[in-house]
Amino acid sequence: MVQASVLASAVPLVAAARADAVLAGPALEPSQVDVRPEVQSRVAPRLPSHLDGRRVDDVVVLRVLVLPTGQASDVRVLRTSKVDPSLDVAAIDAVRQWQFSPARRGGRAVSCWFSVGVPLRSE
Repeated sequence: MVQASVLASAVPLVAAARADAVLAGPALEPSQVDVRPEVQSRVAPRLPSHLDGRRVDDVVVLRVLVLPTGQASDVRVLRTSKVDPSLDVAAIDAVRQWQFSPARRGGRAVSCWFSVGVPLRSE
């Protein structure tokens, strides 16, 4: 079960993401751009402490709105964790810190949706 504190911390992130999306202009699909976004730098997801000692080998698939600045804005879960719902939040938190190269259309950086799998593994 997802802890209430984890969900409460995600609420401001969702509100901020929506505000970013409004300021970013129309969001295009990958088929509508000349150059698709690419991941430039990643932050590894932090596994929740309640999973300490448990073997975790999972992938959460996210749909990310990449802004013209290369930042992740709106982040949505396409495929949830099979291990624990709190891993979805860990994946979202990590991807919001990633840096992307922005999509380009007509030589101009544009907002574009991008799907990414986030591996979640215990050490």
